[in-house]
Amino acid sequence: MTKMIFENVLLYTTAKVYYKGRAKTIDKMVIDTGASHSIISTDVVEEIGINIEERDEIIVSVGIGGKQFSVTG
Repeated sequence: MTKMIFENVLLYTTAKVYYKGRAKTIDKMVIDTGASHSIISTDVVEEIGINIEERDEIIVSVGIGGKQFSVTG
């Protein structure tokens, strides 16, 4: 089971992303139980080769913090 931490009214965990034989561990990733999508910043995963490409679809999420634009591949 993955360990979760409740800190400053947010729920965190550690996540590991795998892509084309490479891996990246993300510490203190926020778990948003009310989100319609999960978002990982490209700045965090670009070192393992994940980048925005022309064929990716743009997704617009709207919430209490405003609009967030992301892509799905």
